[in-house]
Amino acid sequence: MEVIRDISNLKFSNRTGVALGNFDGIHLGHAVLINKLKNLSELYGYKSVLFTFDDHTLKIINPTRAPQLLTDAEKKIELLSKYGIDFVVMIKFDKDFSLMTYEEFIDKIIIQTLNAGIIVVGYDYRFGRNGEGNTDKLREIGKKCGFDVEIVSPVVVDGIKVSSSYIRELIKKGMVDVIPKYLGRYYSLKGKVVRGMNYGARLLGYPTANIDIDEELCIPRKGVYITRTCVYGQYYMSVTNIGYNPTFSDKSLSIETYIIDYENGELYDKIIEVEFIKYIRDEIKFSSVEQLRKRINEDIVLAVDYFRGIDTVNIF
Repeated sequence: MEVIRDISNLKFSNRTGVALGNFDGIHLGHAVLINKLKNLSELYGYKSVLFTFDDHTLKIINPTRAPQLLTDAEKKIELLSKYGIDFVVMIKFDKDFSLMTYEEFIDKIIIQTLNAGIIVVGYDYRFGRNGEGNTDKLREIGKKCGFDVEIVSPVVVDGIKVSSSYIRELIKKGMVDVIPKYLGRYYSLKGKVVRGMNYGARLLGYPTANIDIDEELCIPRKGVYITRTCVYGQYYMSVTNIGYNPTFSDKSLSIETYIIDYENGELYDKIIEVEFIKYIRDEIKFSSVEQLRKRINEDIVLAVDYFRGIDTVNIF
């Protein structure tokens, strides 16, 4: 898969199959759309192209309504690379792009740049200035300009349409254990391990990895979670606390993970990824360090018992 980040001089000489959208999270609905793109492109003999942006379009169009992201650009590319498509065109959505009419978008991007022979979009896809372009207009112009349009219906799980916005709601509520039904995997946060206040090792006997996360990413609700942490490609059982360390009266939000049975040295400045498996409890202010230490030990035992009770072949 080739990733293209600049389209100023881009022009595909042969016809392509093109998928359009934000694709935040690459959830099960996106998976259906991407596989449809791949299959139709192979059928038509086209190269497959997924056209998207490195940030959410609402960040420019209406910043107050811009959602926190499920995936940053790096994670989005990583996930897309597993689908076997030929090209991902991922560009920055800016003010100039937001002012482009839907007719201009079709002419400049779909026809002149991407040379699309077939377009694949979701049922609710909108594009162009003020979202004036929709699937009906895309089909109408496609008939005139010589490209086909395939509209993908929503994926419904347990009576609920799979969407990035619904998955964000689940994350904010801490309902991480049901997220795989819609996302197709556990929700995760990836970041560099930074130095915190060192309460875990210094006072509690449980050294934690404090990860620095992009503030634009969606953070699960405050509390303690059973997690799975990837370090150097190896997965470990873990327990993660999201919050303000009320026992120590901290004022800044932290994401701290105790990695069970990890004995390979310090992780400072290393990149780790934490997958959120199950919510355990709210963050609690304890009256003493000893009470906190005891509860952390109980959380760890709970996590180990949880992993022992599930099909670990499919999770590790």
